[in-house]
Amino acid sequence: MSDQEVTPIPALEVRPIPDHLGYYAGSDGHIYSSKGCGDGGLHPLVRLSEHPGNNGYFYASLSTLRNGKRGPQKITVHKLVCTAWHGVLKPNQEVRHLSHKRDNRPCVLRPGTRGQNAYDNVRQKKQTIKLSPRLALEIRLMVMDGFDYLTIGKLYGVSYHTVYYIAELATWRTRAAIPKGYRDWQRLHLMRGAVADEPVSEG
Repeated sequence: MSDQEVTPIPALEVRPIPDHLGYYAGSDGHIYSSKGCGDGGLHPLVRLSEHPGNNGYFYASLSTLRNGKRGPQKITVHKLVCTAWHGVLKPNQEVRHLSHKRDNRPCVLRPGTRGQNAYDNVRQKKQTIKLSPRLALEIRLMVMDGFDYLTIGKLYGVSYHTVYYIAELATWRTRAAIPKGYRDWQRLHLMRGAVADEPVSEG
């Protein structure tokens, strides 16, 4: 996803991220910046690009001061959101995901211990949805028909981001899972490109 200006809407609430002046965490689980936005106020805000790492978590690049020099630093989105909404983590704390590890909304994040985090991971793996090429094909057909990712995710019991990866051809790229003409349709309507090449898993 690319940087883009966000029109302020009443449903979106942002809170400043401690120790990162000019950066904010939104109630939608995304990171925003007021840098380069005129007066430096809250509006308009720019939503930062987020990129998945090999560990499955999303990262945002923030301009930080380290060793007297300012430069980009990649930080996990869930840590930034949790810090802004629930306070700075204590030395023995980690960020818990009460749903899926790619869901970074503050309502599903909590500070917790390593043991609590391990419990969450086990619980989520028990709820794993095993998708198949046939289901991936159905999901792509629904995307072509105009269904939004959240609606599709609720229907199949998977996360928004799982549907996103499938729609972007980032996974399930076997011939049986791709509708005829889908790649041409994707270039015309999605125009974002695949973001990762990893298996679909809800744990």
